[in-house]
Amino acid sequence: KTEILTALEKKGYPVIDLEGLAAHRGSVFGRVDLPERSQKEFEAKLYHRLKEIGETPYYIIESESKRLGNIIIPDFILEGKQKGTRIQVHAPLSYRIHTILNTYHPEQHHEEITDAITKIEKRFSCEDKEVIDQALKAKNYAMIIERLLLYYYDPRYEHKAYENEGNIINLSYESLEEGTQLVQNEIDRLDIKLRSEGEKVSL
Repeated sequence: KTEILTALEKKGYPVIDLEGLAAHRGSVFGRVDLPERSQKEFEAKLYHRLKEIGETPYYIIESESKRLGNIIIPDFILEGKQKGTRIQVHAPLSYRIHTILNTYHPEQHHEEITDAITKIEKRFSCEDKEVIDQALKAKNYAMIIERLLLYYYDPRYEHKAYENEGNIINLSYESLEEGTQLVQNEIDRLDIKLRSEGEKVSL
């Protein structure tokens, strides 16, 4: 999702990269290989980005919860996310694993990854805990990611998706280029409606 948002921002779309502004990726692993950032710093960066975007009837964000680590997301953004159009993107498991490996570089942050897993392992099934523990010992990070995606994160995302009050659009893609184009097409198609109604779009 972050890759698509970055690509759209480069094309001039009104993207607010909340994770980038907060220096947190929005999970228990969110601070791995990223600096600490205070609420004040986040708000200053958010203000600067809003001024940079200027007048716009809509903005595009990644669907986030109230908190990104120690950072609290402003209510006006959360309200817009809740009522706006949601674009749900789906990529193949292998593509997602590859992207996460390239983003987090877990081989360079083994202790941080281990500490993060310890914080959530009480929510694992006995089988998942055993598989992940063995994969950690072998430093088989691809296996860890696969297990976490299939049996921990995906079920949670699926549940949260239905909390959205607005329209939900589902898109499937095989590459970053394809995913970006599909999302861009939907945003362009909805542009007249967004401009007339002032909706918000989340990804």
